[in-house]
Amino acid sequence: MKKTNFLVITMASLICLAAFAQTPQSPEEVKQKIRGAHFSTTSPTGESNEEWVSSADGTVLARRSGGLMKKAGASSTAPGHWSVNDAGQYCLHADWDVRQGGPEDWCAPIVGGDGAITLALADGRKVSVSR
Repeated sequence: MKKTNFLVITMASLICLAAFAQTPQSPEEVKQKIRGAHFSTTSPTGESNEEWVSSADGTVLARRSGGLMKKAGASSTAPGHWSVNDAGQYCLHADWDVRQGGPEDWCAPIVGGDGAITLALADGRKVSVSR
C-alpha cells in the first residue's frame, strides 16, 4: 500500500511539473520577445544591480550600480551585444572593466509565457524582462 501511495504521489508530481514545463521556443520567437526589452537583475549577494536594454541592432549598454560604487553614489557602464543561440537561449556579452569583474558572457533560457518573462542564470540570479 505504501509503495502504491508513493508511486501515485510521484506520478502526480511529475504530471504537474510537465504541465509547467516550457515549450521550446525557436531563436526567432525569442528574438521577437526580447528585441527592445529592458532587463534587470540583482547580484547574488543583493548588493548591486545591473540593467540593460537589448537594442534592435544587437547592442547593449549595461549599467551596474550599488556594491562598492554605492558609497560614492556612482554607477559604471559596459558596452556589449546580445544574441540568441541555436537552442533559443538569450546570450549576453558585456565588456566590463577588470575592476568590475571583467567581461561577462552567458546564455540562459527564457522562462515564462506571455505575462512575466524572466531568465534563470546559472549563478542563481533571476533576470526580469519588461517591455
